[in-house]
Formats: sequence, structure tokens, C-alpha cells
Amino acid sequence: MLTLSGCADTAADGPEAGHALSGGNRSNGTVGSDHVKVGEEWWVAFPNVSNTTDRPVTLTGVKLLRVPSGAKLLGYKAVSSVESEGEVLMARQGDRDMPDIAGLKDYSRAPITLKGGGYGDIYYLAHLKVTGPIEGDLDGCRFAYEQDGVAYTQTLACDTALRVEKG
Repeated sequence: MLTLSGCADTAADGPEAGHALSGGNRSNGTVGSDHVKVGEEWWVAFPNVSNTTDRPVTLTGVKLLRVPSGAKLLGYKAVSSVESEGEVLMARQGDRDMPDIAGLKDYSRAPITLKGGGYGDIYYLAHLKVTGPIEGDLDGCRFAYEQDGVAYTQTLACDTALRVEKG
């Protein structure tokens, strides 16, 4: 059984820098909310990556590289876009208008394989708790994966701006 884990920074004897993944539109902009309150929990999506090569890749873990002060990382989860009724870019835990991410099956306990040239219906989210004013954006979605028996890491942009509501 494989467990979702964070990725270490690439070192001389560590994973190679990869280039097989694309983050699509999620890697090209910022999502966010100015209506965040201290004590709330939020789910923030990583890009739903596609495999840009003609050979399968197996996703083995993710890590959010920048978590600013005011936000505490609680963990990661991989969910099905079918079960979440589409890709959820961000959701406040308990919001009645959003899927209950916490209640969905976690697919991160097993490898997630993407066929050559394809997307999967599984995407990753970071689970965060707001502990105070958030100083900066969350960014840097690092993926760990294997292809042809070689371990790689690849970082994609995934800018998320959560701001504590004033007043």
C-alpha cells in the first residue's frame, strides 16, 4: 500500500527534475477568497495534471511548497472529480454549497497512474486551517511521480490567495 507523502527537494542522489506533467489552466492564474475567517478550514486544489508524454506516469505524492503564516497545513487528499461533481478549486469545510471534501474517498493511499497523453479523474487538495491573517499566497505544487522506473519531482504554479475578512 502506498501512502501519500511530501516530496523532498531534489538533491544529487534524489529524484530527477521531471517535465512530463502539465497543470493546464490552474497553473496560469490565481484563485482565492477575501472572505476567510480565523478558525475556518479550507481545501485548496492542486492542478489536475495531465501526462504530456506517450508513456504512463504514476503519481506518488504531492507537497505544497509555500504555506504563509496565518495558514496551517493539515494534510493532503486525492479525490475523484466524478465524486466531487467536478474539480473543486477551493472550498470552505462545511460550506453547504460545496461538496464535502472531508467525506469523500481518499485515493492517495494507492498510486495514481496517468496514461500517456491523458488526464486522470483524480486530483489532489491541500487541507488548511486559518490561524490568523494570511501573509502571502499559497504556491508551488510539487508532484512526485515515477516513469519508466525513474523517480521524478516537478513543481507547477498553483497560486491561491486566502485573505482574512476585515471587519
